[in-house]
Amino acid sequence: MLLIGDDPADNHHDVEVHDEAGRTLATARIPQGTDGVARLRELVVRHGGADLDVADVLVGTRSDRGPWVQALLATGYRVYAISPGEVARFSELRDTTGRTGRARTLAHMVRTDRSRLLPAAGTAPPPPRTEAPRTLATATVIGTGLIGTSVALALTAQGVTVHLTDRDPAQAAAAQALGAGRTEPAAGPVDLAVIAVPPDHVAPVLADCQRLDVARSYTDVASVKSGPWQAVTDAGLDTGRYLGGHPMAGRERSGPYAARADLFEGRPWVLTPRPDTHPATLAAVRELIALCGAVPVEMTPGNHDRAVALVSHAPHVIAAMTAARLEHADPGALALTGQGLRDTTRVAGGDPALWREILAANAPRVADVLQDVAADLGEMIAALRARDPDRVHGLLAHGHAGHARIPGKHGGTPAPYDVIRVHVGDRPGELARLLAAAHATGINIEDLTIDHTATAAGVAELQVAAPSTARLLRTLTAYGWRYS
Repeated sequence: MLLIGDDPADNHHDVEVHDEAGRTLATARIPQGTDGVARLRELVVRHGGADLDVADVLVGTRSDRGPWVQALLATGYRVYAISPGEVARFSELRDTTGRTGRARTLAHMVRTDRSRLLPAAGTAPPPPRTEAPRTLATATVIGTGLIGTSVALALTAQGVTVHLTDRDPAQAAAAQALGAGRTEPAAGPVDLAVIAVPPDHVAPVLADCQRLDVARSYTDVASVKSGPWQAVTDAGLDTGRYLGGHPMAGRERSGPYAARADLFEGRPWVLTPRPDTHPATLAAVRELIALCGAVPVEMTPGNHDRAVALVSHAPHVIAAMTAARLEHADPGALALTGQGLRDTTRVAGGDPALWREILAANAPRVADVLQDVAADLGEMIAALRARDPDRVHGLLAHGHAGHARIPGKHGGTPAPYDVIRVHVGDRPGELARLLAAAHATGINIEDLTIDHTATAAGVAELQVAAPSTARLLRTLTAYGWRYS
């Protein structure tokens, strides 16, 4: 099978050809039209052989129509149309830039995530294949906090036999009571051990596991990757059977009782393979990710740590520092709190002890981001002191532009939705009654948030696509709901 990333430009296409293992076989710039199709065919034959079934050539492209796509379909290739927003998101996660970077990202996407991609109109369904046998039958989860227990719940739901261990036996017992697995140790090596401990503890735990031959392969879910990798290497451990990982999911609550089997559904799960990573270990961790419903994303440890400093660690610090202003605030001021403050400070409810370890492990990169934020805050303070509304507006505009780049629903480009604010009484069954009314319209509610007020009522914000707004409002009126 060949995976091809196709990035169209005004008068040419940048393409990159990968094999099933993700190795780059060719990078080329080919012309538009029939000459380009012929050139692409030459690349396919050169790297896949003349006997390669055209249905085993998968092309990811940023267009879903036009003569070029139709020519690819006519050739028999399986073509996937990938939105620019999805491409941009993966490009940022993988730290690929430029046109060849986009082609590489497209090839990565059809290799790792094609089950989530939209085939271009006219693409023939894939030929029937015998599903590969499941190889991940047993696992041990070490650390039964939020992430470890969520992994265990997801695996157990998929039929994997999961063994649980934690330095706090009561916490492991709680995870067992939730149905996440069993606290009895495995009789022999399991297929995969998932090390769900803070970053600084990964290497010592891995050393103990490998000494006791706990598993055939190992991974971790720590939120920082460079430090654990270096510690594992310095300790002389078996790096071929260890693959660092990090699911980009979490909650502001901690512990096994906050765990959910669907916590990772649709979320990126970063992998940091090295040249010596054993193929069986890579396969086991990829199967883990698939069973948890997550999306695999390969990155280097350094790129990962820079990315999470920007999108996770520094925002947590900023939320915590904002919430700290409330510790001794006047109760009268706090009585005015609205949903905006709750949204801004939500993650500040996370366990300070856990976040102390996370921030210590990624301190230089987080400090770099916070230094930039501090500079922006300094500019804002100066603009406010000077009563300069134009400077204030400019700084806010940068924030507005940055917010617009945050991936939207399903990871694509954020879509503008109409927001309908519906007044909901604080009574049992009220929210269900509202959703039943919305369901009666047959339209899709894109998102739902609840804004609690100081009275015995709240406001449910329903987000819908603009063409559906009028129909929903008519239905809400007919059902007696008040909205704004």
